[in-house]
Amino acid sequence: MKRIQIITGHFGSGKTEFAVNFAKYLKKNSDEGICLVDLDLVNPYFRSREKTEVYKNLGIEIVSSDLEGEAADIPSISARIQKIFDTKNLKSIIDLGGDSMGATALRRFRESFIESEIEVWFVMNANRPNTQCVETILDYVKKLETAIELKVSGIINATHMLKYTTSERFNVPRFSN
Repeated sequence: MKRIQIITGHFGSGKTEFAVNFAKYLKKNSDEGICLVDLDLVNPYFRSREKTEVYKNLGIEIVSSDLEGEAADIPSISARIQKIFDTKNLKSIIDLGGDSMGATALRRFRESFIESEIEVWFVMNANRPNTQCVETILDYVKKLETAIELKVSGIINATHMLKYTTSERFNVPRFSN
């Protein structure tokens, strides 16, 4: 696994959920420092920075806007993001905006990239309107690759069955008090 993991995908794909759980997994299985960068600036519906204290207690550093207001939509980038490119013993996960416009925020740091240290993962959910077939997914990936000037390493399928996933449907026993 490479030192910097970029997690991107269409709005509502589950990329932030994946990114925060991946950060927890890495911290649990590594003695290295872990940093989660909230770089979803275009449509920050789910914000990892809202749980900064929780992650700090787990030993995971959150880098996002340095402006006050955890729940505010603040489209700004902290200068602290530079540390993920400069600190070689730091594993980092970047939660990147999912469309080509949001992904361009990463290009600001292009001169700091060492491509051999970076993997890019595209999170897709076939229940979302713009990622329901192979052709549209591949087109989306191609546009992201152009925007960030990096190749996508792989696709993570985060499709869920939503309303069809019930304990009754799968005969899961219920626990009572």
